Amino acid sequence: MGKERNKKLFKQYELNELLEFQSSFREFVNEMMIDISSLTNMISEVDNSNLKLLRDNLSEISNALIKTQLELDKIEGLEKTYIENMCNLIGSGIDNLWFIDEEILLNLLDLYSINEKFVFDEKFVIKYINENFDTYIEPIINSAIFSGQKSILDEAVRLYKCQNYSLVLFPLFASFDNLFTRWIKGKVEEYNNFDKIFVKALGGKLRKIQDKYHPIQTLNLDDSTRFTIAMAYPILFNPDPTEKERRLNRNSIMHGSHDYESVTKEDCMKLFVLLRLALDAIKYEPIKLYH
Repeated sequence: MGKERNKKLFKQYELNELLEFQSSFREFVNEMMIDISSLTNMISEVDNSNLKLLRDNLSEISNALIKTQLELDKIEGLEKTYIENMCNLIGSGIDNLWFIDEEILLNLLDLYSINEKFVFDEKFVIKYINENFDTYIEPIINSAIFSGQKSILDEAVRLYKCQNYSLVLFPLFASFDNLFTRWIKGKVEEYNNFDKIFVKALGGKLRKIQDKYHPIQTLNLDDSTRFTIAMAYPILFNPDPTEKERRLNRNSIMHGSHDYESVTKEDCMKLFVLLRLALDAIKYEPIKLYH
C-alpha cells in the first residue's frame, strides 16, 4: 500500500504522464510549426513547380499539426475534469459523514478511468473495510502516535468485534480529538503527554480556513487530506449539530445525550476511517488556523 501512496495523488501518475507528454509534444509541435512557416515563406519566393508541390505538402502537414494542437487541448481539459471529479467524490463522502483516508480514496478511484465521473460508493467502502478490517486498522493499533491511547483502542476493537457498537465510539472519538489537536499544536511526537491540549473555538477557526485547503485548485495529496480533516472536526464536533450531523456527533455521544441504541457498525467504521485519515494528515504540515 505504501508503494501505491508514493504515486502522489491516486491516479495522478497516469494523469501526470499524460500531461508531461502533452507538454513536451506541444513544444515539439510549436517548433515544427515555426520551421514549416519559415520554410514555406522561403519556397514562396522561388518560382519552381517542384518547390510548389513541396509547399502544398508542407501546408498539409501544418493543418495536421493544428489538429494535433486541438487534441492536446483536450488533454489539458482532463486535468480539470479529474480534479473536479475527485473533489465531488470527497464531498459526497463528507455529506454522508465519511471522511475518507488515502487508502480508501485510492481504492475508490481505482474503480474509474481518468475521464469517468467519480461516485462515492458507500457499499464498496463498507465491503472493503469488512474484508480487510484487521489489516486496515493495524496502522492505528500499532502506531506509536497512539501509544497513549493503545489500551482504549484495543478495547474499541474488541467491542467492535463483539458487536457492542455503542461503546466503540467513545475511545475512537477521544483518540482522534487528542491526535488532531496535538497535530494542530505541533505536538504530534509527544505521545505520552497527558497534559490537556486545547484550542479554543477550534471548529469555528477551521471553518474560516477550509477553502484554503480545498483541493479543487491542485492535485496535491496533502491538500486533499488536510481539506478533508479540516471539514471533519467542525462537523463531528459541532455543539449544535444538524439532524444529519447528530447521527455521529462527538458532543452528544460523550455527554450522554445520544441515541446509543441507534449506533451501527457503519458508524464505527466511519470513526476508524477518521483515525486513518488523522494518521495520513500528520505526515504533512499542520493546518494553520490564521491566514
